[in-house]
Amino acid sequence: DRFDGLSAMRLSMARLREISGLAVTASALMEDAVVVLEMLSGRNPIEFGVRPGTTLDLHATAHGHIALAFGPRRLLEGMATRPLKRWTARTLVDPAALEAVAALVRHRGWASAPDQMMPGVGALAAPVFDHTGAWLGTLAVVGPSHAIPAAPPAGLVRQVTDAAAEASRALGWEGASAGLVRARAQ
Repeated sequence: DRFDGLSAMRLSMARLREISGLAVTASALMEDAVVVLEMLSGRNPIEFGVRPGTTLDLHATAHGHIALAFGPRRLLEGMATRPLKRWTARTLVDPAALEAVAALVRHRGWASAPDQMMPGVGALAAPVFDHTGAWLGTLAVVGPSHAIPAAPPAGLVRQVTDAAAEASRALGWEGASAGLVRARAQ
């Protein structure tokens, strides 16, 4: 259940905000859309974040790229069936490019999407899994794209993937780290 998942993610979210200083968001899939469940403000003088209840485009956000990589296959297949909104010059709208991004995200266990939804804003996300190893949701940090570029600092990647793995373990997941889990065929 996504609300049990949110309860498990909250402690990890708070720790991630404290060590990164960035805004932290949690999301889950609802009716084939990624919906922000919760956001904790960062410690920056300029706030970055998104309101709970906001639906995020799968093709233009780090949360969405995690969903395309670890969620049901129909999400990725759906990217080729309709026009995708180009939010910025960096927004991915080519289905083949999204397929490649999903494969990369599955391989490395995290996603970044700087300047794809809004210029100057970046996010770094990692999957949260339940006790069966199924993808349940996503934890992410949000901030200025110069702090979260396409190739984010290794320390930040480790902080986000460790937080997602911690939340996953709280849900009974027994994997070693989020980056080692591969998408289940769905």
